[in-house]
Amino acid sequence: MIKKETDLRELLNDDFLFNVSIIDGELSIDFKVLKIKFESYLVLKVGYPNDEIYMFDEFYNENNLASLIIYQILDSKWIENMEIQNSVHPRHRPGLFASDKHYRIYFEDEIFECVAKSYHIIKK
Repeated sequence: MIKKETDLRELLNDDFLFNVSIIDGELSIDFKVLKIKFESYLVLKVGYPNDEIYMFDEFYNENNLASLIIYQILDSKWIENMEIQNSVHPRHRPGLFASDKHYRIYFEDEIFECVAKSYHIIKK
C-alpha cells in the first residue's frame, strides 16, 4: 500500500534539478527553491530505474503513481527485511524499526528511496 504525502510539482516551479547530500549524518534533497530534510535516516537508494522503465512497472501502475510526489510505502518489504537482517544481533528487539517510514520519490531519470523517521520541507 502507498500513502501520498506531498506533491512537489507545484512547489518546485518547473525547476526539477536536485542534489542529494549527506552532511554530518543528515540526509537532504536540495532543489533551487526548497530542501527536503529526512530525519534519522537509516538507508537510502538513488538511481535505477528511470521513467522509461518504471512507468511500465506493475507496482507503479497499480497504484496510479506519478513523478515528483513523496510517497510513503506502507508495510514496506525493505523495512521488513531490515528487521530480519538485524534479528541476528544479540541486542536486537522486535519492532526496532516500527517508527521508521519508507519514502519514495519518482524523478524523470531515477528513483529516490530512503528509510527515515520523518521528513520536512524547508522553502528557500
